Amino acid sequence: MEMEGANQQLLQAEQQAVADSQQPPSLLLQQQQPLVLGSRRKCWPETSRAPSAGGVSPLSTSGGCGGAATSSEKCFKAGQESRMVSAAGYPAKLLSQLNLLRLCSDYCDLTLSAGGVQFPVHKNVLVASSDYFRAAFSSGMREAGASCLELKGVTAEGLQAVLEFVYTGSLALSVDRAEDILNTASHLQISEAVQLCIRFLQLALSLDNCVELLNLSELYCLDEFGSNVRTFLLENFEDLCRCGALQRLTAAQLSDLLGDNRLRVAGEYLVFFAVWCTREHLVEKVSCIGFMRDVPACSDRLTEAKDYHLVVNKQPVMQTPRTRVRNHQRSVVMCHAENLEAFNLATKRHAFLKDCAVPLYNPCICELANFLYACGGRYDGNEASEMASARCFRYDPRFDAWHELVPMNEARKDFALVATGNSCLMAIGGQDENMVMCTVERLCIATGEWRFLPSLQHAVYCHAAAVCDS
Repeated sequence: MEMEGANQQLLQAEQQAVADSQQPPSLLLQQQQPLVLGSRRKCWPETSRAPSAGGVSPLSTSGGCGGAATSSEKCFKAGQESRMVSAAGYPAKLLSQLNLLRLCSDYCDLTLSAGGVQFPVHKNVLVASSDYFRAAFSSGMREAGASCLELKGVTAEGLQAVLEFVYTGSLALSVDRAEDILNTASHLQISEAVQLCIRFLQLALSLDNCVELLNLSELYCLDEFGSNVRTFLLENFEDLCRCGALQRLTAAQLSDLLGDNRLRVAGEYLVFFAVWCTREHLVEKVSCIGFMRDVPACSDRLTEAKDYHLVVNKQPVMQTPRTRVRNHQRSVVMCHAENLEAFNLATKRHAFLKDCAVPLYNPCICELANFLYACGGRYDGNEASEMASARCFRYDPRFDAWHELVPMNEARKDFALVATGNSCLMAIGGQDENMVMCTVERLCIATGEWRFLPSLQHAVYCHAAAVCDS
């Protein structure tokens, strides 16, 4: 009886399923939950459920997953968000296949010609990689419908190399081929190829090719690259003199280098003789050259130079662009104990200045017209001694040399030394072994004399001083 009841129940279930399948499609869609990707649950229709362990499939009158849950339900959640995945090697494979089609002349719809050599290419690839071709094929010009296009001003070798770059992303560069490839890449306005050429030439820069690369940078308006080449010429000027590369420079290029204070040379004599003479015809003195005496402008410059070097003390007030230090890097100088330490603001490096002929012990220092002045301080290195010094010295960074000046009227230590304008130094206050001082004196650079000024109202030492409007 139980078996017959089960069979009867199964029969009723099958009849119900048949009756449900005969309902209108719109009703079936309402009763069954569709499979939806995303955050909603996926549910199999009720009629597709597997039988239970007893051989009878329990039925639910509600559609989808909203009915009574059983172990045979196939409901699961999909991922909450979509995620982009990619094949890492696909772009390279695509370029490789396009290049293979080009080499086999398959599906090529344009032929480029340069120097009598023809190159089958794909127009859409050129348009995607070159601003030149994009403009030519989209501006209504006659080249837009042409099947063959001759390129003027480029070589076949340069065009072949640039086309290989367009289809592979790589350039086969050498110093000999670089100019042809750079010319073609610039003409076709393929900036990535131009940048690769510049990077290669930057690495290949040497004494043998630096002048030619400077000309190349000027020809193609490569400002940043030209600046790097120019810096190389300035830093290796003496080597250029020895190898004869200066003779390949134009007058304008040479004049530009000589007027740059970054020119790295041991002395100005080398600059003069490098420009005027070869190493086989050096002379001992500039004044021995005839035109330096006979040409008025040259004679005036020669007299000016002689006067400048004769009056050493007055040099700070006789500064001109021709006497300026050939160095654009600025430094901060600090005095501690017996040391004068310099910190280069450009290189971030510390260095010590050359020692003065007379040892300096905690002098006061200041700068005037790019000369360093060191005055006073302790008389010797004995920490127990209170004696002060009146001696003054000037450091010349052009020659890395010290020059002694006239001493102050009073020996001082722990005072303040400042430069006023471009012509005077002022020593203010301080102390010696006997007393704290209120006196002030000034050095006139032009006359080389220290003179007293009105004293302070109070004696001071270990103080600070600053200049305001001279």
